[in-house]
Amino acid sequence: GFTLSKTAATVAEGGGTASFTVVLDAEPMSDVVIDLASANPLEASVSPDSLIFTPGNWNSARTVTLTGVNDFSLSHDSTVITASIDPDASDDDFDAVASQVVSVTCTDDEDNGVAGSNTAPVVSPIANQTLTLEALDPGVPIIDVDLVVENFGGLNTVDLTGTTADTFDASLTSAGGSDEWAGSLNLKADGSGKGNNAKTTYLTLGSLIDDFKGSAGGKFELTATMSQPTLNGGYVMLTFSNLTAPPFAANDSLVSSIGYDKNGRVVISKGPGLGTLVEVGPMTGDRTFTIGLDFSSTYYNGTTTFGRITWSDSVAGVLATEDLTADLSFQSIALVLDATLTTSKPAGSFSGLSLTQLAATASNSTTLSGAVSDAQNNPLTLQWSVVSSPVGSSVIFANDAAITTGATFSAVGDYTLRLTATDNWGASDSQDFVVMVVESVPATSNHAVPHAWLDGINAAWSSDYEAAALTDHDGDGIPTWQEYWTGTDPLDRSSVFKIDSITIDGTEVVLEWRHAEVGASIPDILIQASPDLNSDTWVTVGSYSPVDGINSVRMATPPTRRFYRLAMPSTP
Repeated sequence: GFTLSKTAATVAEGGGTASFTVVLDAEPMSDVVIDLASANPLEASVSPDSLIFTPGNWNSARTVTLTGVNDFSLSHDSTVITASIDPDASDDDFDAVASQVVSVTCTDDEDNGVAGSNTAPVVSPIANQTLTLEALDPGVPIIDVDLVVENFGGLNTVDLTGTTADTFDASLTSAGGSDEWAGSLNLKADGSGKGNNAKTTYLTLGSLIDDFKGSAGGKFELTATMSQPTLNGGYVMLTFSNLTAPPFAANDSLVSSIGYDKNGRVVISKGPGLGTLVEVGPMTGDRTFTIGLDFSSTYYNGTTTFGRITWSDSVAGVLATEDLTADLSFQSIALVLDATLTTSKPAGSFSGLSLTQLAATASNSTTLSGAVSDAQNNPLTLQWSVVSSPVGSSVIFANDAAITTGATFSAVGDYTLRLTATDNWGASDSQDFVVMVVESVPATSNHAVPHAWLDGINAAWSSDYEAAALTDHDGDGIPTWQEYWTGTDPLDRSSVFKIDSITIDGTEVVLEWRHAEVGASIPDILIQASPDLNSDTWVTVGSYSPVDGINSVRMATPPTRRFYRLAMPSTP
């Protein structure tokens, strides 16, 4: 047999140790192996896990060490260590020896033996933050052409009176449809459709659309108004293509098209990766057809998602929507008009062509970071949550259980968020903070004058906001940007930013002026002084944050004569 030095032991969880010894009772003829195992290694571990006794050391006691394991529980748990003969590796005379156990009690270290002393974790305050959505101007027209294309008796008449992005401007008529015009807008016979009477007006885009893939500016709409052709009168189609030039006849070269066919039906053609032709109709009358492309990050990542196409018309609304299954390139747009072999029947007509980049935000995400501590170093569970938000809005956390996470906001407004930390006893702490999501105001790069304010003064300034902001329009020596920040009228020479009164009150000089506050972000006004009006030497002697209405500033009376003026910072 064998003897254990003790049958019970106590260890403190979290690294506390205890020991006992093992020795054989008789000399073996060969090796004897005693295995050691803990019934619950999550409470206490045993080392070593086996002992080997030989005929030469059988009567030397061997030490076994027990180590407590932290179970993060306030209860005092226990386990047993079993010592047993390994019959396959031991002298056969010891095979029948019974196993023995040591009972182990694990004392708790969460409360040092005093239940209920656990304290809650502490979540540090989180500063409020402002997230500005950098917005594109709504509906930015990239291409906006007053275009009329008609076909009667095989004669194509094209009238351009607008401009393209490449400032193409012309009014031309082509009988044969073979002229290639300046810029990248062309009219050519491409041989598609029925006979050789198909004519295509197309515009090469290059990387114009591809450059915005995956970005907030990746939303586009291509529109044109079409008239329904007479029965058997050919077809008219609005097309996005992956080709840079015609022909656009085969489906394998089309990305997407929409328009009227010769039977008066609305036809949607889907190219590579988009499936088959869809017929919708019949429909009648003049309609504005739209092909929408959405390459924003919502529908495009270039790996698993490749964008969305939507086909619609001004009467029926959305006709079809399809998510792309391949990364397609949009190289050109085209208006395809096909006459019949019988030239007496009209093939319909186009009017207007517009490619518009839709309003979008450059960023509606931010990073949230918290800090949490726990006096007992207990394991903690973290949770980001939304306490309140604008009606109809949503917040998406990249990982709502991480101490640092990304958060995406669906709309402008104030969001109250909360970070909660809970320990393994259920004790918790939380901190609320506010993320203010605001939409940026389109403004000049020089001195941040809002476009809307300039438009309100003179709509014609929209042609060059930057020049308008830098110009002194009323000749009072003050450029428009300063008039904006000081609250004066840039078209009224008598409306100037000046000190209205200077008085002496005891040992102080009192300066007063009236200011029309134009916004919460208005910069401080500088107060400058000079001993001589004829001198260009003006020294800033103070600054003042203006308020709406009368402003009053007190300063120490100077020892000698001083002239005072108000000035704006050069770069508010």
